[in-house]
Amino acid sequence: MILYKNQHVTDVIAKLNQQDNLFNIDNLSLRYEKGLIKLAGQWNSETKTLNIEDATLSGILYTLPEQWLSFFAKPIEQDVKSINIKQLSLNQSILIDINPSFLFNLPA
Repeated sequence: MILYKNQHVTDVIAKLNQQDNLFNIDNLSLRYEKGLIKLAGQWNSETKTLNIEDATLSGILYTLPEQWLSFFAKPIEQDVKSINIKQLSLNQSILIDINPSFLFNLPA
């Protein structure tokens, strides 16, 4: 189990390797909020770029934090120059925004 603030993930399984300045995530899967997250991609420490080739969220029921939109509007940390997602799949998941000025649900 991994804990960060009030969030926790369980059942972490990873196949990782490093080649020069590339940290390859061949397969990373974990359980979060009773759902499953799977990722594959790579981190380039030279260019400070995270490239996610494939990301899948299955069975996630998540209420977005109140300030999620302003969080994504801010520039990312200097340690990360860019995050690129090539393919994102949502299966049997719901993301819920409870902000009254911007209500939405994203069921997938």
